[in-house]
Formats: sequence, C-alpha cells, structure tokens
Amino acid sequence: MKGYKTVIGLEIHAELSTKSKLFCGCDTTFGQSENTAICPFCMGMPGTLPNLNKKAVELAVKAGLAFRCDIQKISSFDRKNYYYPDLPKAYQITQFFRPIALGGGLEIFDKFIPIERIHIEEDAGKLYHKGENSLADYNRCSVPLIEIVTAPKITSAKMARAFAERVSRVLSYTQVCDCKMEQGSLRVDVNVSVCPEDSNTLGTRTEIKNLNSFRAVEHAIEAEAKRQIALINGGQRVVMQTLHFDDVKGKLTVLRTKEERVDYRYFPEPDIPNIELNDEYIENIKKSLPRLPHQVEKTLVEEYSLSTQAAEQISEERATAELFEAAALSTQNIKTLTSLFITELPRIKRANNKPCLLIPQEIACLCNMVKDRKINNNAAKEIFEEMFLTGKKALELAEQKGFLISVTQGDIELAVKEVIEQNPVAVKQYVDGSQKVFGFLVGQIAKKFNGAADPVKIREILEKALNK
Repeated sequence: MKGYKTVIGLEIHAELSTKSKLFCGCDTTFGQSENTAICPFCMGMPGTLPNLNKKAVELAVKAGLAFRCDIQKISSFDRKNYYYPDLPKAYQITQFFRPIALGGGLEIFDKFIPIERIHIEEDAGKLYHKGENSLADYNRCSVPLIEIVTAPKITSAKMARAFAERVSRVLSYTQVCDCKMEQGSLRVDVNVSVCPEDSNTLGTRTEIKNLNSFRAVEHAIEAEAKRQIALINGGQRVVMQTLHFDDVKGKLTVLRTKEERVDYRYFPEPDIPNIELNDEYIENIKKSLPRLPHQVEKTLVEEYSLSTQAAEQISEERATAELFEAAALSTQNIKTLTSLFITELPRIKRANNKPCLLIPQEIACLCNMVKDRKINNNAAKEIFEEMFLTGKKALELAEQKGFLISVTQGDIELAVKEVIEQNPVAVKQYVDGSQKVFGFLVGQIAKKFNGAADPVKIREILEKALNK
C-alpha cells in the first residue's frame, strides 16, 4: 500500500503422512469418532513415556532436503510450556534449541524466500464451541507435524499465497504430507508487520493463526496490513497480538496478546534422546526424492514445448504429470494431449468424484486417432471422459459409439453439393464477403454424417467448392 511496505513471515504446519502418532502407536486416520484414537500418553497421564516414530523423522528429513535445507546431524526435542484445554500435558513436545533442518528456501516471483528452520513437533487437540460450552477432541494430540518457518522476506499477500501453494506442491510430490487443508493437515500462520517504504526497521508484528486455505492466507494478510496502516495513520500504535481471521466475513478478531519465547519456558525434553543421523542415512533419503514440481515444469516446457502456464497446471499434481509424460512417450500429437489435460481432465475430476482409470498408452492411442483423422476432437473429448471412468480402450469406445470416420472424399463432395444447393442465401452471403456463414455451412454438412466425417476435410472441400 502507498507509503508503507508489508513484511510477512510464514509458519506452515504440515501433518506428516505416518500411520501412527509421533510418540505413541495411536492411529492418525482422519475422521475417527471423537476421543477414540487416544491413549494414556496422548492424554498426558503421569508415568507415560514417549516413543519416537522413526518414519516421522524420515519424512522430516525428506522435506528438509526437498527445500534445500541443511540437515542437522544432531537434533533434539524440547518442552514448550503453556496451558490450553486442547493440550492435556500442559506442554507441547517440539524442537526449539536444535531443529532437524536449517536454511533452504524457495524461489517465488523471481525472488528467493529463505527458510529459517524446519522442526518436528506434536499437534494439539481440537476444541468445538457450541453456544456457551466448549468440547475437546484429543484424537489429534501427538499427531506428527513439521513446522516450516520462513524469514520475514515476503513482501505481498500474493507472494505469501504463492509460497504456501508451492510448499504444498512440494510436500505432496514427496508424499511427506497429503496437504488436505480442509482436513487440517496443512495449516498456515502468518506474521505481518508494516513500516514506511523508506525504512529498514520492521514494525510491530502480529500473528494470524490457523489459516486453512490459500485464499484465506492472501485475504488475511491484506486485511491485517490495512488495519495496521489505519492504526498508524490514526496516531495509534500496533500491539503484538495473536489474531483469528474469518474468511467468510473478512474480519479479524483478537485471540490473545502475543506471547514471547520467554513465556513458553522452553527446556530440553528429558525423556527423548537426541536424534543422531549419519551421512549414509541422509544420502539414502536424498536418493529417494522424486523430481520436484519446478523440475517437472522445466521438462514439460523444454521437451514438449508447453507454455509455462500449461506446464504449471499439468504439474500441479504429481500423478497427473506422470500420466501426461507416460502418454507423451507414445504420441507426437502433443497439442491434443495437452488440450485434454488442461481443459477436459479438470472438468471430469470436478464432475465425477471417482478414481482416475486412464491408461497412458490408451490416451496416446486416442491422440493418435485424432492426428490420423480417424476421429474428430469432439469425439475425442467424449471418449476421454469414458476412458477416465471405465478404463476402456480408446479404439473400442470409438467403435462402440460410432465415432470412427469412415466417410470418403466422394461422400463429402456430394454432401457439399447438396448443402450449397439447399442454402443459396448463405452461399450468396459468403460470395459477397461474409465469413460468418462458412461455419454454418460446415455444420450443415457435418450433420449429414453425425460427426463421422473429418471436419478438416469438410472445410477444405467446401472452401474449394465455394471459391469456384
């Protein structure tokens, strides 16, 4: 905003894709009945001891490597002390003094955004508010998380949103987290401050907690920056607070005064030994990393001549990108293949909440039939959707639906002659210079064959006949 600049830091909490919790064997499956996936440790019962989940450590290291962080050979856990009804132990086990990964970052809008640290921690429970009463569900207690903390180098709400979206894609590609924000497996806290454009001194920051959509991240930052500027312009000062953002109403509300680190009384967790990693362990995890989104995008642009926008859309999901590349190995008709993935596949997924049964070789076969003019584009779209739902072969569906083009050139020439004779007014308009009626005439010819004629051939023969 004019006269002020916004400075933003993100804290992204990602639930690790483990079957059991961070320090006990309780199930992490989403959607279980309230307070059924708990044990004495989850509930903070005296005498219970934590048992570290090795898979959680592996996934945290994988995330660190994907974001180009320095994996720490020795890391440790600490206790973060605070009281809240969703935290039965009255402390959270986290990594404060020695996190598992430091440094790294991502490029967004041609700017490198540094990551300060990635640490492992356990989740808290969840509160449900009903009227004047609040109910606690402790199923989420001790579910494993990583927290990705950026440096305060993000300078706009759009950049913050783009960074969070990119983080989500990387975590999904590496299968570190399923990133289902509607289920709470990816949540974002934003730290926002404003200061004069010509100042290098950061303003007082506030924190907005638990944003569960990328849209909310962008809108919350915009609303908070506007609020802080209004306070400053009104002669008031910004107070360090923790806020909640209602994305439906577009309103911010104060949850509490922002705590400082000293308020949490961090001290080393006495019941968990240090995590000690060697080079071989880290190197094996590095070898298991798949190609990351930016690498896939580069391949799609360089090898298949896709636009940057098309490459970004196709590479949004790892499975979709792999399906595209597998199909591209068996067809040279990249134009039709790209069109099916950009326009048809998203539409089909939205309309059908069913698993994708597409087979790469059959997608290629479909594209080849279009290239060889055995079917037209409209038929290809319908067959593609049927392939998605049933897994059937492209040629089989084309035959079943009567889409195979078997019309001869002589058949088209005869139909062109008939249509010209039946539509003298349209023909005269074309001769007089109107191009609009050409499509009408093509449509009249195509109707005679119920879509079984090659539309390109129809246009060629019709244009030749009209020009005579």
